[in-house]
Amino acid sequence: MIIEVLDMDDSVTGPAANSIGLWNARTRPGPGRTIIKYYGMSNGVAQMVADIKKATGRSSINVLRIWGHGYPGGQGVSGGVAGATFANDFAGMTVSNVSALSSTLGQLRPLFARGARTELRGCNVAQGNGDQLLVSLARIWGVPVQGGSITQHAGSNWDGPVTEATPAGGLRCVVGTPL
Repeated sequence: MIIEVLDMDDSVTGPAANSIGLWNARTRPGPGRTIIKYYGMSNGVAQMVADIKKATGRSSINVLRIWGHGYPGGQGVSGGVAGATFANDFAGMTVSNVSALSSTLGQLRPLFARGARTELRGCNVAQGNGDQLLVSLARIWGVPVQGGSITQHAGSNWDGPVTEATPAGGLRCVVGTPL
């Protein structure tokens, strides 16, 4: 199963809402794909975990793909706007809040299938201290976590280098898996 989490931009509605991956999700629906959309809200990470738990079963997630705004060391889940920092209201996962979110995020661990991965599709997530976020999430979830180091285009394949963290704490540059 593929889970697509979309952090929708509150300022964009109608057909233009595809700027955060809706285009990709609409054109590639089908069996084994669940799409979860959020607009700006506090505690979006906890809501994401609850919604994923409702939509899946044990060992069923092959790919968890989170589309949203990002910055070095931060991935939006329910920020709703570009430039949000996500940390203080838990609308995203950041280097500064991931330890506070670890028990909540850890609830997803048994839902990942063998060989699963997570993709953080926000811009620049792996830049700077972003490797710390990737490693933390990989350890929490027990699966590799990937993030881009440059601007990412919503609904498309990876742009530029992709960093992958392993649950053991290793980091490597990988070729991102095409959609």
